[in-house]
Amino acid sequence: MTEFYEADMFDIDLMCGHLEEADRDSWEMSRQIVWAALAPFSTKKFMPEEVMTFSWEKEKSTPSRTTTKEDFEKAFKNYIKK
Repeated sequence: MTEFYEADMFDIDLMCGHLEEADRDSWEMSRQIVWAALAPFSTKKFMPEEVMTFSWEKEKSTPSRTTTKEDFEKAFKNYIKK
C-alpha cells in the first residue's frame, strides 16, 4: 500500500490507462459473445461492430486539444492541494 501513496502523476496516469484498456477489453468480449449468440439465427451476415458500436470507435468530429504546459501545471497544483 505504501507504493500507492508514493506514486507520482506518471504512475497514476499509467495505472488509469491500464484500467481503461481492461474495461474496453471486457466490453469487446461482451460484444463477441452477443454476436456469436445472434449470428446463427440471422438471415444475413453482419459483423460484431454492427451489433454494438462503442463511443471510442466513433469518429471524433472535433480533434482533441493538446495539453499545454500551463494545463499540466494547473492540474499538478490541484493534485498537490488535495
